[in-house]
Amino acid sequence: MLADSLNSVHKNAFQTRNGYAQPKEDEPNVRVPHYLPVEADLLTDLAHNFLGMWAQSHGISRGTTTVLTGHDSVIFLMEDSLNKGEQNVARRTEGTNLLENYFKQLLNVACAKMTPEIESRLQRTVLLFDVTSNPSTGWIMCLFKLGEPIG
Repeated sequence: MLADSLNSVHKNAFQTRNGYAQPKEDEPNVRVPHYLPVEADLLTDLAHNFLGMWAQSHGISRGTTTVLTGHDSVIFLMEDSLNKGEQNVARRTEGTNLLENYFKQLLNVACAKMTPEIESRLQRTVLLFDVTSNPSTGWIMCLFKLGEPIG
């Protein structure tokens, strides 16, 4: 199952001379390895919707988003998600804490907006979500802890 989802993950990618697929600059890319009994297309839709919520909060959508699922969790991991200005600020020690707090606020808004959709699409309650970011690596993550099935 994981191998199948990894084979269909690269959208918005191009082939380089050394054979590695790289996302185009400023175009989001989605990967969906998963363990829940759900279709990869559903997770891809959720990833695109999460990118949309992030873009509404942040004003830009770029990088690679990976959706990971466990038995009771859904995780959205965004890599290379900072714009050029944020990357410059992240290189300075004093800017890292500022960006972490900024991203945490934006992610809390995006994840709160995603909660009803995750519940509706996966037919599971969301017990809680947690957010974290690491501006020096450009990683941003939102974890949803799932509860009982709805209905």
